[in-house]
Amino acid sequence: MIVVLVAAALIISSLVALIIYTNQGSSGENPPSLESSLSSSSSPSGTNDLNSCPAGIQTLTLNGTEFCSIDVANDTVLGGPGFSYFLNGSVEFMGVTFQTICPSNYMGCPGANSSASTVTLGIMRFNMAFPDKTNETASQPIGDSSYVLILSQHTGPRAGMLIEIEYGAHATTGHVFLLVEKP
Repeated sequence: MIVVLVAAALIISSLVALIIYTNQGSSGENPPSLESSLSSSSSPSGTNDLNSCPAGIQTLTLNGTEFCSIDVANDTVLGGPGFSYFLNGSVEFMGVTFQTICPSNYMGCPGANSSASTVTLGIMRFNMAFPDKTNETASQPIGDSSYVLILSQHTGPRAGMLIEIEYGAHATTGHVFLLVEKP
């Protein structure tokens, strides 16, 4: 019963977040095409100015805000269904530490045993530790969405994650972009 209530609450929050995300763009705007939105941010001289992302890091513009982004899909297990998690526990990017939460009492999470509960939809839940020592937890169901955007309430910098999923007949592929607002 508790698992059903949690799943229902996560689905409702996902729908609300999708409506908010959809309404934030210009009318009729689709989620960003990552192939066309990503660009290199290093300067021609090979050095970076103070208002850019580190050399070799790409920028992504979401609803008019520029983020430095890095794809950590190779270090991520996407739960579909189930909790998603980083293989290495946590990833630090531009001073923000991202740490996924995958409780061992749920099937598919590291350390889970045969009596663990089953999760019937995909979930990404993680902590963000910011340079100013504040911490924030964010989560979002993955569901059947092609794009899942999770952003912090924290500003200076704002951070989060953009998950892009491509469902295929025999395989599901994806990108997991960590985002930190461009300085």
